Amino acid sequence: MGLRTPVTISYDFEHGTGSVFKWMVPYWQLGAEMTSADKSKYLPDLAKATTALEWLMKVDNIQGGWAAMKEAQKDLQWIEKFPNGATTHVQDTQVSPKYPQWQAVPNLKLGFMPHPLPPGGRQAAYAGGAAICFATGGKNHDGAFAFVDYMYGQEFDLAWAQLKDRLPANVATAKSEDYIRGNALLRLAVQLMEGGRFVVSAPGGSKLLGITAPFVTSIREGKQTIPEALAQHQQEGQTAMDEWTKKADEKKL
Repeated sequence: MGLRTPVTISYDFEHGTGSVFKWMVPYWQLGAEMTSADKSKYLPDLAKATTALEWLMKVDNIQGGWAAMKEAQKDLQWIEKFPNGATTHVQDTQVSPKYPQWQAVPNLKLGFMPHPLPPGGRQAAYAGGAAICFATGGKNHDGAFAFVDYMYGQEFDLAWAQLKDRLPANVATAKSEDYIRGNALLRLAVQLMEGGRFVVSAPGGSKLLGITAPFVTSIREGKQTIPEALAQHQQEGQTAMDEWTKKADEKKL
């Protein structure tokens, strides 16, 4: 590919779609959620968050630490690292084999597996996706819901998923052979989505994304201990949620 041959590392959890936010996967696997059930509390289980981050930092440290990992691969974008041999594992979506950077490598052989589970853990996966939204003040709610029903109906859902290389919204469609067509990677992706989670589905979620990356990076760089960073992040996250909940209440959304 015309790139400098880098030092190969085994795994950096930020590589692949989702970047730094994938620290949440081992946290979810421990049975924890990013908010309380009533969406009023942010990061309610600090003990499990600590366990998840300790595991990720252990993976960093046995590879020389994050600074050494970054230096060894500084000339590559994340999407180039796996096909260029800079990393042997990457956490990514079912679409990744179709990346042009991956397809440019002749005879690139891929294996795949679920994210490693902690003892007694549950399967979880970092999920993303689009949504169809319509305004509260809209004049034709019946028409809007009819449009949503059409878009998420099985026939259109299947056609859209195949066109856009996405997983169908309907579970029955996703599990059907009309969609999977014998593709083992798609079959695994569908299975993992049963434990799929989104970053933070709560008031203030968009703001929470902006404060998540710095908190994880500060741990990886050794600027804060895990307990220090988590305590600060939980406080900042709770403040963001409270502010957005108040705004929503004021607007009666």
